[in-house]
Amino acid sequence: MLGNPPAGSLIAFSFAAQAAYRLRGQGSVCQGVVAYLATGPKDPTPSRQTYLVRLEEATNDTGQLIAAALQGLEALYDEDRGYKKAGVILV
Repeated sequence: MLGNPPAGSLIAFSFAAQAAYRLRGQGSVCQGVVAYLATGPKDPTPSRQTYLVRLEEATNDTGQLIAAALQGLEALYDEDRGYKKAGVILV
């Protein structure tokens, strides 16, 4: 999990919890979570990666969105890379 588990968890918890709060405020739900990671421009091979986690049922549940965000970030993470940017997008 993102090398340092607390840091990886913080990214997923923070972004997904904020997004779930906004969804509920709008009376909306989402069908998936896109996690993304990007290396810095000084990396020998700069990259931007995304990973889509489809949800079985559309939801605005914080726990489900955090779990999906963690799943996506874990799928992308390579401990040998230095990441500059990470985030979560709801779809």
